[in-house]
Amino acid sequence: MSIWIHGYGKLKQVINHLFEKVYSFLDKKRKLTILLVTVVLLISVFRLFSASFNNDVELMLPKDAEFSRSLKFLRESDFSDKIVLSLHLKGEDKTVADLIKAADQLKNSLKSPLIRKIEEGIVENEVLGDIEEFLGYVPQIVSAEDLFAVEKEINPKNVKERLKQGYKNMLSMNSMFMKYFIQNDPLGFKTKYLRKIKDLAESIGYQAQFKHGHFVSIDEKNVMLILSTSVLITDSANARKLINHIREQIKLLPDYIDVDIIGGHLHTISNEDILKRDISKTVFAVTLILLILLILVFRSVRALLVFIIPAAAIVISMNIASMTMGSLSPFVVGLAAVIAGITVDYGIHIYLAMQSGGMEKVNKIAKPILVGVFTTMGVFASFFFSSIYGFQQFALLTNLSIIVSIFFYLFILPRLFYEKKKRIPFAKMSFRNKHHILGDRAMVLLWIIILSAFVLFSQNSTFSNDIRVYDGSSKSIFDAEERFRKMWGANNEFAMLVAQAPSKEKVLKVNEALNMQMKKSFRSKEFSSIADIYPSLETRAKNLSRWDLFWKNKHGEELGTLLREQGSDYGYSEDAFKPFFDSLYTSHREDAKLQDPKLLDRVKRRFLQKTEGGNYAITYFPDKKVFVDKAREISSKMADAFVISRNSMAKSISESAGQEVKKLSWIAGLLIVILTILLLKSIRLTLLALLPVVTSIFMIIGGFSLLGYSLNAPSMIAILVVAGLCIDYGVFMVYDCKFKLEARTFLAVTLSAATTIAGGSVLLLATHPVLFYVGVTMAIGIFSGYLAAAFVIPACYRLWISPGGTR
Repeated sequence: MSIWIHGYGKLKQVINHLFEKVYSFLDKKRKLTILLVTVVLLISVFRLFSASFNNDVELMLPKDAEFSRSLKFLRESDFSDKIVLSLHLKGEDKTVADLIKAADQLKNSLKSPLIRKIEEGIVENEVLGDIEEFLGYVPQIVSAEDLFAVEKEINPKNVKERLKQGYKNMLSMNSMFMKYFIQNDPLGFKTKYLRKIKDLAESIGYQAQFKHGHFVSIDEKNVMLILSTSVLITDSANARKLINHIREQIKLLPDYIDVDIIGGHLHTISNEDILKRDISKTVFAVTLILLILLILVFRSVRALLVFIIPAAAIVISMNIASMTMGSLSPFVVGLAAVIAGITVDYGIHIYLAMQSGGMEKVNKIAKPILVGVFTTMGVFASFFFSSIYGFQQFALLTNLSIIVSIFFYLFILPRLFYEKKKRIPFAKMSFRNKHHILGDRAMVLLWIIILSAFVLFSQNSTFSNDIRVYDGSSKSIFDAEERFRKMWGANNEFAMLVAQAPSKEKVLKVNEALNMQMKKSFRSKEFSSIADIYPSLETRAKNLSRWDLFWKNKHGEELGTLLREQGSDYGYSEDAFKPFFDSLYTSHREDAKLQDPKLLDRVKRRFLQKTEGGNYAITYFPDKKVFVDKAREISSKMADAFVISRNSMAKSISESAGQEVKKLSWIAGLLIVILTILLLKSIRLTLLALLPVVTSIFMIIGGFSLLGYSLNAPSMIAILVVAGLCIDYGVFMVYDCKFKLEARTFLAVTLSAATTIAGGSVLLLATHPVLFYVGVTMAIGIFSGYLAAAFVIPACYRLWISPGGTR
């Protein structure tokens, strides 16, 4: 420790010498200095207009290879860009025909380049027209196991039962329709693959039926349209245009139709609107406080510069940071701008010092200001140790802003304000913490009692990793989603087992291998895969050869004999099944082998994806831990397969972010203690300076517990901000007690805390949960930290430390 302190003494001499040189130069070159500062600021503002920002959410998330791959897939695929419109029939005197008519009207009116395609259901006539083609395709997907099952069905008893059932169906149903199926598939082993397509088509997770070419709910009160758009979920500008267009067309629908819009785009727009509204409230409140300070306290328009400097600092710092770390995250810029505003506290101290005694007083408070600057920078420097690149940007941008601000406050502001024979106008207000109602011992005892109580309350505190805290969308959006789930039975969330390969053929082979493993670990109804009805070309060719060999090797002749013998009992002619036998030996033709049936097109869009990153085949299963664990075990054995679980991703992100913030909190706390000891060079003074920090932390944790709130990542980050502010209050009050600065320190600390508390308190009215939790943290932390600094530190100093210095 002594070596560190000795080193600090050398550093202090160098800094003092540097300060003298800078002060001397600026005194001689005042006009040049102002000109240079103006030029730098103008250049920075000009460059800001051409600056690019990186909206990639991955910047703000912990580094994880698996997560990055999943996010890349979701971003490049067409899952997140979909919007669902759910039309609800209100009128009791209206029918499903009226509902479908309204859906068609809405579909035809949605003419926007942002909408690529609208799915409304399956048109029955089109499906029937494609069935013949699909039945000719079936031999390509019949596996060896399937043929073994077919072989068992070729017996007199089964054939007779099938023909009997076919005869009944022709009498009770559409005879032409049923006649076609009986003639082309008398035993029904081709038709079962149609049921597989139906099952896959219905595995979208909704309880829907296809009626008149539309997705219709079971109660026939709702119709669904699915919009494929070209708008990324993070593109707020185009998302707003798209949603506004949809809403305008919805207004034209009949009064008996309600429409719910479901999609991530709404969350993007709503979060943006709510954040803007909440920030506007905060800006208004801070502006009002600024005007009150200017009118009642500072009484000088020039004092406005004290509050402008942080804005100028963030503009200059953004340019420097972007040159070193590339495009910045807008979230980082916004958060750093708020933190940069904290440096106004230093400006208030310097302004009041100049009012008290000019540059002599400024020189006196320069040291505590620099101690506060270094400790505050230490808090934000802890973010450099984060694995989250956005946090590293935040650390650089925040510390640059603090450095630029303090340079302006210490070296530029005094030369703009101070004149040797003229004092700065200031209200005749005297704030000095010389006495308080309670004695020193009573004050310290009261503090110990209150702090001890909150320490006990903090034992019941909890930490929440719920990622939903970042979503401040309006209640109407969540209500619409809940109605949608009830109307369409969309209660099940699906996870995905994704096969990846550079070519379509290769990805289909990987998907076949995954499908075989899934069948071993899952029941058939627990997952949906296209592998059984759309294997690779290589597999299809093998299946065709096996099919051809199977029927030529006695099975075809045996089945023909049974159909003739058993069919006569039900009036079937000898050539009734000629279409079936004609197709047995022609389905292996080269032209048929290479063509995909149109009936699969709709299914393939959901199970196969092609992006810039390659080709993907997707298997769906319930997004529950037990299934996700099984799928991950399967994917772990294959390099070109991975699992995407929204629930697991959300939990993983939340836990990683929580752990990241906790780690940074420990680093920040350690840096605060080390820097304060080095800069104050006294254990006792350090302990006193840390009182506001310790007080605010336990008050926040205990306060959250009392209010029934759980701590979360936003509140933890806000605690770091509070710690950075409170250590400043502690340092200034310790210096004021020890050196009798007579620079209106108590008033400066009071005004600094008041402005921060007022700004933080406004956030208590915020709608967005992130801002609300930050507001609660700031209000509790700054208020308790200020009280500890303003009243407890002086009392402890008088009781513990002699008037002449440390004991």
